[in-house]
Amino acid sequence: MARLPVYLLIDVSASMEGKPIAAVNSGLQTMCAALRADAATSACAYVSLITFSRDAKVPFGLTELAKVNPPTLSIEGDTRLGLGLEKVVECANNEVVKRTRTQPNGDYKPLVFIFTDGQPNDDQTDRENAIDKFNNYHWGTVVGFAAGPNADHQVLKRLTENVVTLETTDAASIAQFFEIVSKTTSSAAANAGNAINILPAEPSKIG
Repeated sequence: MARLPVYLLIDVSASMEGKPIAAVNSGLQTMCAALRADAATSACAYVSLITFSRDAKVPFGLTELAKVNPPTLSIEGDTRLGLGLEKVVECANNEVVKRTRTQPNGDYKPLVFIFTDGQPNDDQTDRENAIDKFNNYHWGTVVGFAAGPNADHQVLKRLTENVVTLETTDAASIAQFFEIVSKTTSSAAANAGNAINILPAEPSKIG
């Protein structure tokens, strides 16, 4: 069976300190439990978690849903979104199986969910290069989440037409983020083998 790769790119900069990062840690556990309870998702979804702050890190790479054990995340410094975008492209290039003549059963195009609560403060030239790399990859669905009053909607809109505004970074808003991730992933898994359009778009095979 083809895999449905799911990449979570989450802001863990200093502004997420306290209740927001605690809500993220709780939400990761809840999301994984919800996805495992869905038969279609548990059969094909593979999940990766990438965080960005002063660095981009991969707490776990693309992993079968049943084996995902989310770590407890902690906050760090800056909001270097560009590093996160470069890392998710690097991971996808290394992990996603593309369909070729010798490998006819490639993976579905990955889903990417980007969560941030602030303004990127990395070098603008580096960030522009990272945005170009990200936009040149053949993603299936990309959804951006701008949480709280300081989130940069415009940079997310350069990455995807699907941008969700979360008014705050409280537990309810972060729970909403993970609920949308769960529902979108479940819909994609259920429709992966059909010619049915879903919103966000149906994942298609990587050519």
